[in-house]
Amino acid sequence: MLEVRDIRCRVGDFIVTAESLSIVQGQLRCLMGRSGSGKSTFLLAIAGFLRLDSGSVFVKGLPVHELPPEKRKMALVFQRSALF
Repeated sequence: MLEVRDIRCRVGDFIVTAESLSIVQGQLRCLMGRSGSGKSTFLLAIAGFLRLDSGSVFVKGLPVHELPPEKRKMALVFQRSALF
């Protein structure tokens, strides 16, 4: 259902890279790491809120890495609701 291939995303001097991630329908995955390790940056890049420098994101086999966030049919729930 979701596949990430060789992504790279830069935010200032911080670079997030991931070789691959595959999640099939019905699976649950956990993204763990210490504070500041790039977990949120990784999710923002997959959702399309940050531009990828390289790599691909597929949803149900279709490439979505060139689509704007509103066309990706994804949701991102922030940990804190302070924005609202």
